[in-house]
Amino acid sequence: MIDQAQRNPVTTILAVGAIAAFAADVTGRSITHLVLNPALFASQPWALLTTIFPHGGPLHLLFNLYWIWPFGCAIESRLGSARYAVLATACAVVSMGSEVLVGNTAIGLSGVVYGLVFFAYYRGKHDPHFRGLVPDQLRNFFIAWFFICIALTLMNVMRIGNFAHGMGAVAGWAFGHRKRWVAPALVAALVGGLFARPLYAPYDRGNAAFQEGVRLLQDNRDLEAAELYQRFVVDHPSVAEGWWNLSVARDRLGDRERAREARQRAIELDPGVATNR
Repeated sequence: MIDQAQRNPVTTILAVGAIAAFAADVTGRSITHLVLNPALFASQPWALLTTIFPHGGPLHLLFNLYWIWPFGCAIESRLGSARYAVLATACAVVSMGSEVLVGNTAIGLSGVVYGLVFFAYYRGKHDPHFRGLVPDQLRNFFIAWFFICIALTLMNVMRIGNFAHGMGAVAGWAFGHRKRWVAPALVAALVGGLFARPLYAPYDRGNAAFQEGVRLLQDNRDLEAAELYQRFVVDHPSVAEGWWNLSVARDRLGDRERAREARQRAIELDPGVATNR
């Protein structure tokens, strides 16, 4: 295991990073700064990458580690660490970016897992080094799981980042495609959509106060943001995103206890505000 970790440093970083974020969360340390917040994307674009490390619970973490380790190591050993890092980064950006486009918060490695599986499957169509790495039965399992997750979301059993799953698979297909222009075109279109999003879908929950709070957080005026969102949640107590952004502001101010209370209220109103995956 140690030798394998040394030979595959990027996969090791993904796995250890996810375990570390989970350990920090369960021991009471704040990981809010890692979580993708669509309202703050313009000022925190790096969250497209850091948000793959937090997970919604032990089962979510174990499921992703179960797949990321064998497939990540197998692909990294074939591509080399540098090219594999580009692939994993692109899968994270495309999968999590798709959730931003629809206004969702998303966490976890699932989008990257989908990307790696479908990359290996389609690369195996024309590259003998990848042939058979992902058999048809396993591909069909991930397709079936994708639709099961959609059904679970529609039935309100749990909130799952289905856009991340689907677009992660699309990213994997694009990078595994014979034509090399397909993947860069996909990434460029996604990034263009992300930066154009404020022009067609401002994330303000239809309320000017919410939008002003977003601007205050982006400018790191955290005390003003906390005061504004405190007023906002009094007037709009059922808006989970208001409570979540209040927790972000309080967390930045070092008010950990009240930040935790606001975060818990947000999750009670909408588990998807923190645990979309």
